[in-house]
Amino acid sequence: MKYDDSEYYFLEFTTDLPTEYGGRHMALFLDWAVRRGLASAPLMQHAEALRRGDIAALDLLFDACDGKLTPEDLNDEGNAFAEAYYARHHVQAYTAVMGCGPQASADEVFAREPSPAECARMCGVMDRHYSQWIRKSALLPRQVLLERAMAKIQPVAEQAGFPRITPSLTGSDIVCASFQRATRTGTLNCNLIVEDSEWFYCIQVVLTVFDQPLQRAIYAEKQQDLGGISQIQHAATIPLARLAQGWTGPLQVQDAYRAGFWVFWGRDIDPLLDWLAARLGSFALPTLHGLEDVASLAHAYATTPIFASPIHHPTDPYPALVALEQARHPQLGAQLDAHQRAVLALEPRARSVNQRGALALIERMRARNPP
Repeated sequence: MKYDDSEYYFLEFTTDLPTEYGGRHMALFLDWAVRRGLASAPLMQHAEALRRGDIAALDLLFDACDGKLTPEDLNDEGNAFAEAYYARHHVQAYTAVMGCGPQASADEVFAREPSPAECARMCGVMDRHYSQWIRKSALLPRQVLLERAMAKIQPVAEQAGFPRITPSLTGSDIVCASFQRATRTGTLNCNLIVEDSEWFYCIQVVLTVFDQPLQRAIYAEKQQDLGGISQIQHAATIPLARLAQGWTGPLQVQDAYRAGFWVFWGRDIDPLLDWLAARLGSFALPTLHGLEDVASLAHAYATTPIFASPIHHPTDPYPALVALEQARHPQLGAQLDAHQRAVLALEPRARSVNQRGALALIERMRARNPP
């Protein structure tokens, strides 16, 4: 079996073009497959040389593959994609990118070397087909994925005292399962969110503490320093980076709006869900369970160093400092010093709005709470 053979196109040439020209479209696919990690192990050894430009993909096609593209040139994933894509789409896509009509002769299609811009467009075509193929062949509908997650996570949550409730978050591109435990002054919440982008899933776990008196106090302090504050979202949260400690798979923590565990393949779902259920049961939900009042929140915030706290929020010192003051915690003075040092260590332009405001808050708290 073979996906393509440059000799097929040689037979249609009516001019004396070099025979290698019949492999130009194949070389683009091979180059793309190597760069995407879809080629066989022997061909992947040429990945760095291709990226550096030390070897041309057309030379690799003829030197290593004899001008043919076969299953031996791809790994299992690459072959699965090639079976779905190559014969149906590749030559047609290359012909269109080269500006030729569907009835163009082989000479018209292959005579001209593709420009860098045309190579880039062809790469984009393959990426789009690949992403569509992944979604169609490797991932579940997001509601099915959520229910599959609940089969593993809901028993863990309920055992920890967090019954499932009506989803507290909604959106056109997400599905959500919510678990909640009531406290005397608020709630402890765990939301599991499945969001899909064009070509992968993001599984988010949002672990938050709502404490109405504490949030009102935080709101008042922020209004004084910052103004224009509409509401305080929560009194504390367990950051994804802390929850994800020990996870070695794909993860996004830099973008707060898309932070989560990334799933590219169906085969990756169960390992992630098994790990996540265990991590929720052993760390996240017991930690959340222990944050039922301002005193327990202050104790958690008072960890030394401050970034070791399981609920440390690096860009917003307000919840920690207000909780410590509300609880009259003995470490308030030391924590004021630690948070001030952390903010001042940053370049002014690198400080968040909340960090800048907290500098004023720290001075007010020192005045209100003399040694």
